[in-house]
Amino acid sequence: MKVAIIVPVYNAEKYIKQCFYSISAQTHDDVEAIFVDDCSTDNSREILRKLAKKYDSDGRIKYTIIEHETNKNVSAARNSGIKYAMQVKADWLAFIDSDDMLTPNFTQILLEYAKKYPDAQIIQGGHVTVKDYDFNRLLFDDMTSEQWEIVYKLVVNAKEFKKEEDIIGSDKYGVVKFWLKHIRLYEKIALLGVWAALYKRDFIEKENIFFSDELSNTQDVYFRYLCFKNCQKVVIEHTPVYFYRSVEGSLSRKTDQYNRIKCWAICIEKMLPDACLYKEYSNFLLYWCFEWARYWVKEIKTEKESTLALRYLDILKKIKEKIEENEKI
Repeated sequence: MKVAIIVPVYNAEKYIKQCFYSISAQTHDDVEAIFVDDCSTDNSREILRKLAKKYDSDGRIKYTIIEHETNKNVSAARNSGIKYAMQVKADWLAFIDSDDMLTPNFTQILLEYAKKYPDAQIIQGGHVTVKDYDFNRLLFDDMTSEQWEIVYKLVVNAKEFKKEEDIIGSDKYGVVKFWLKHIRLYEKIALLGVWAALYKRDFIEKENIFFSDELSNTQDVYFRYLCFKNCQKVVIEHTPVYFYRSVEGSLSRKTDQYNRIKCWAICIEKMLPDACLYKEYSNFLLYWCFEWARYWVKEIKTEKESTLALRYLDILKKIKEKIEENEKI
């Protein structure tokens, strides 16, 4: 089974080598790494070209670099990667941020469950958060798979983890109800982020699921919602297969707080209409939106951010009215 690993890249020269090497160290051979450079102004593009030329010669893993002509955003970069993965008919898609890394057995472990549960549309793995200092202390260029395995065991303390699986999908909307209800249940499972998972390509293609270009933040949340709303089975495997780098200035932290609060409002507004369409999970969605709207209202602190207060109050009013309407039915 072919896995397309999509990497959005923008001014990532400090970390892109480690990200690249983690993909090149995959123990599963049928992998295509798709790097989408969103008009970087640093040396990211040159670094990728050199690495791809050097490693593409072994024929084990294919490296493709897509270069945007104009700067867009991380959503547009990932969408370019998705469209390319559809063209090359990859069986599964995966996403990794350019400052993060995969464990060497990322694809191998998750594909085991893809084979075990052929009707699953998403295979979700675990992750571990690693400080930037520890990444730089433990990792170096051109690491062999054996050296990667040693680092993996050091970082995740592998003895603490045992293989454990959850199968989600008891009815038509069982997956999205689980996501809305248990999104904070798992400490090591990123149910809001798109990473540490495999997505079946024909499912993404059939449901026409893409990232929202208008969201420069929370784009992962809305993408995951669309996935979980439309799929029938998700398999969660708890083994850590993804290294999330904790560092200021990463893709997830580039936007300011105002934009973060604004994008959350847009995300909630895009999801709320479904509360009227799908009675099977309307209340789950309403309470989820209510909790997040209330959270971000409390985060409003500056004068600039206060301009969003009325928008959130309108959201909370609509949610309250719909909850009261549902209670009368």
